[in-house]
Amino acid sequence: MARLAHTKETFRSLFAKTGNQCAFPGCNHPLVDDDGDFVAQICHIEAAEPKGERYNPAMTDEERRSEKNLVVLCYRHHVKTNNTDIYSAEVLREMKREHESNFGESAFSIREEALDQISKEQNLLYHDIEKINSLWLKEVNEAMEVDVHRDPLHHIFAVRENLGYVVNVLDEIDKVFDELPEDIRELIIQNSQDVKLYDRISSSDNPFYNILWEFRAIGVQNALRRIGVNLKAVEIHILFNTLRMDPDDVDVRKKLTILKEEMLDLAGSACYND
Repeated sequence: MARLAHTKETFRSLFAKTGNQCAFPGCNHPLVDDDGDFVAQICHIEAAEPKGERYNPAMTDEERRSEKNLVVLCYRHHVKTNNTDIYSAEVLREMKREHESNFGESAFSIREEALDQISKEQNLLYHDIEKINSLWLKEVNEAMEVDVHRDPLHHIFAVRENLGYVVNVLDEIDKVFDELPEDIRELIIQNSQDVKLYDRISSSDNPFYNILWEFRAIGVQNALRRIGVNLKAVEIHILFNTLRMDPDDVDVRKKLTILKEEMLDLAGSACYND
């Protein structure tokens, strides 16, 4: 089952008790800055999906998205609390209880009609992307999964993983090309050939220029395309959260409109090189 989006009631209840501050002890990082931008993250105490931190298979999807299972943290402390050896579910619940007891019900609020419209828009977009991509995956063997339901941190980690692959490939290419001139000359000498003949060969006719072609033309390109999908998914999450805090932000609305069209297109067209 796809993870469920948060409801406007959940957001209203959650933010009313935050004091507009990160819930991590001693941190006063704002959740919404002076410009009205949402600069924090809504975090699950027990993860929304099986591979997430502190995932509890006994929980229902409704329980996972409930206000009781959510805490608002700055990005730094969201990452920090991913260390489950230190930050168990009970530790985070106590952190949430302590934070909310300090602030109680505050004056912080979000316009209900705006929350309602944004939530509907988000749910509709996710449904359309999932539907289009599901059909695309069934039709094409090389089709790429396009998933915007996951937590933004999942996509960030996926970007890092793919970037790590790219870096390893590029390092390997650098190593080969660093050693290539000497290897070529040694081969020429071993065969008693004039090294000047090698210098006369054009790059288009020299087979050494095609080394690791598959990695460069297929592996790297696929990783970069995957990165592109992940980054767009993260942007959509962030923009929706920003709109929840400031529904009248014209620039954010324009960016979201463009990204929605791009993601809907990718859902039914993204492919891996083969």
